[in-house]
Amino acid sequence: LNTETFDVTLITQNDLGCYDTLTKEDYITVWPKPLASFIALPDQINMYESEIEFENNSEGALQYNWTFGDGHLSSEFEPINLYLDTGHYNVELIIATEYGCKDTANASVTIDPVLNVYIPNAFSPNGDGENDEFFIRGFAIEEEGFEFMIFDRWGTLIYFTTQFRPWDGTYKGQFVQQDVYSYIVNLKDVFGEEHAYKGHVNLIK
Repeated sequence: LNTETFDVTLITQNDLGCYDTLTKEDYITVWPKPLASFIALPDQINMYESEIEFENNSEGALQYNWTFGDGHLSSEFEPINLYLDTGHYNVELIIATEYGCKDTANASVTIDPVLNVYIPNAFSPNGDGENDEFFIRGFAIEEEGFEFMIFDRWGTLIYFTTQFRPWDGTYKGQFVQQDVYSYIVNLKDVFGEEHAYKGHVNLIK
């Protein structure tokens, strides 16, 4: 990429056919336009490995201004960005020459969620405000298709919901006795895959 100069010539003619010429050498200077280009490595990754490197393939620039779509900025030639949340992000690189000529490149990166499910093995519905309800905790779970069931030791279904609604330790409006209860959880993650969990929970009073 080189700077180029051009001559400008003006030729005039009057109504008698007489000509005159004026030439200005190197009158116009054209500065080179930079070319912005980069690659995200990788451009799709999960939430637990969300550090992305950016390979800069730009040409002819001295300044580099990155916006990563998550509020982070950088002026490094080849930055690394750590994404703190899942989602799709538009990354923009604006480059500039010493003469102020600019070019822009864009790309998208995706941070995928990861299914994470934790089911406690005990709870104490005694009204003290701590651990009074039994429910799963997780990330990347969809409420559509969700099923949560509690059974007593004789196999009686004493609680069922298709919503993210915890069990408060009651059956037909009355608190059940201290015992070990079985649960079944059926759910879908955000990718549409089905998962099933079975186990036991201790109800402690």
